[in-house]
Amino acid sequence: ESLRCDPNFSDVKVEAVWRGQERATWRKPDVQALYKGLPVAFEIQLSTTFLRVIAERRDFYQREGGLLCWIFKSYDEDRARLTQDDIFYSNNHNLFLASDNTLTESRNARRLMLDCRWAEPYVENGQVATRWSGRIASFDEFQLDQKRQRIFLFDYESAVDCAKDESEEATHQRMQEAIRQRFAEFWINRGGKN
Repeated sequence: ESLRCDPNFSDVKVEAVWRGQERATWRKPDVQALYKGLPVAFEIQLSTTFLRVIAERRDFYQREGGLLCWIFKSYDEDRARLTQDDIFYSNNHNLFLASDNTLTESRNARRLMLDCRWAEPYVENGQVATRWSGRIASFDEFQLDQKRQRIFLFDYESAVDCAKDESEEATHQRMQEAIRQRFAEFWINRGGKN
């Protein structure tokens, strides 16, 4: 129903077979639709799925010129199942949830709205750490990376690179300050004489 609210999506199908270009290959995604002409498969993750199955689905949709979007009903970062982590890490540290609330948001915005969560890197005491962040966003805000089979709102990889740079700069500044401090102590202990 959320997809049907969004005029950017067409040909919405529930549990319909997606036939591959090779006659013997097919998948049956929970929901599929065309997003501005791009075929998108939506897989609803309610139970544990083996990594092999996740990889096979990803490869299938990539070969077929489509894009795979995993949707979760819930996610608790402290008790995440391995399946959720596998999808999370391969999706640029983003995940998407659908709920009654996002359906209401989709109806109101006339766009597919999902609850987006991501790991956000930051620098603390010269080290890169991460914290959870998120918000409800429309699908047209997402970055679609068909080649790498990723959909994300927050670009974790770019943000972690910036955080590493910031951490390295902070480390460099601390080292420079320590050198200046040692030199000042040395100079003072010598009595400031040449």
